[in-house]
Amino acid sequence: MNIGLGRKALSWTVVILSLICGPGAAEPVIKDNSVVARGHTVGLAGSERLRMFAWGKWLESGSAPRDIVDAMRYTLVRNGYYHNGGAPEVVWVDAIAAPILSYEANINGGISQDSFVSNGFLFKVDPSYRAISGVVLSVSGNAEARLAWKVGHTIQAVAVGAFGWAPGTDLSVSRRSFQLCSSNNITRWIFFDACVVDANSERDLGVSNFGQANVSFSTIFQTSAAYHEIGGTIATAKSDYYDQTSLSIAVDSIWDQAVTGLSLTFAQPVAGKTVLDRRVAIDVRWWAGAHAVGLGLWHTASRGGMFLGLEQIDQTTGVQLSWQPRSGRTLEVEYAHTVSSASLYNNNTVTVQLQFDDFNF
Repeated sequence: MNIGLGRKALSWTVVILSLICGPGAAEPVIKDNSVVARGHTVGLAGSERLRMFAWGKWLESGSAPRDIVDAMRYTLVRNGYYHNGGAPEVVWVDAIAAPILSYEANINGGISQDSFVSNGFLFKVDPSYRAISGVVLSVSGNAEARLAWKVGHTIQAVAVGAFGWAPGTDLSVSRRSFQLCSSNNITRWIFFDACVVDANSERDLGVSNFGQANVSFSTIFQTSAAYHEIGGTIATAKSDYYDQTSLSIAVDSIWDQAVTGLSLTFAQPVAGKTVLDRRVAIDVRWWAGAHAVGLGLWHTASRGGMFLGLEQIDQTTGVQLSWQPRSGRTLEVEYAHTVSSASLYNNNTVTVQLQFDDFNF
């Protein structure tokens, strides 16, 4: 890198950070070794804004390496902080694809049980509607564009698609979604976002369509122990069979040696439909040497509908383990256990997925 250009980029980055942070109340004092430790851990964080916050603290300490300066500038550009205040301009365009090898317990969208008992009667499931498991070869793709119209304000368009095929069968799976968002830095580390989403999933035994509109507020702050991002989202979702409103609260944190996430969702009941009532999820990610490791736990409860004259209540608990054996390879294993008042929906599923590095276009 040209030294003059590098110094200029660093200068602009510091100026922009000062504008984002601005004057405010005194913040907790953090030891330099914690700032550096969190700077290394931040690569595991899913939130781009939280990464930007952690990198900014590292830059303020004066000990951040050159690649962090470059990463910070790159992120600031993507989020519209280098916009000159003139006409709107495209600040980011990207397209990637990745191959995925997985084992799925339900490729065709079928029923896991071959029979069930209700009111003392035994019912048999038509074999043509039984779930089929197997290996799936997939390709996923993602295209994104960002338009900055004001400093710290962007319009984002994201299109995602995936197609999977199960060798030895005629089964295939396809998914696609489109999301349009307005992302806004209101003041300091306070943000307001609004999004609309349209999604579709197709399997052998069914097609599902999903749409959502949501608004969210979030803020980022630090304590002596960690950096935190806390946010709340109100969403209205529309599926093929019902509409539902939900409220979610999420907290993501960067500690010296790990990254954690906690989310809670509460959803509005829908008369006559078994739909999500509440969900809680927690995950932790850390570095095991040069390998990224993650562990997630989640639980959902669904209710509201009837099955053969009885109220249906479903409780699902899941655990997910992820491990990066080498750069460009991520292995995920997930186990989910469902207990339902309607025995037809009792279920245990295992999903294994190996994702390879993205290819940029």
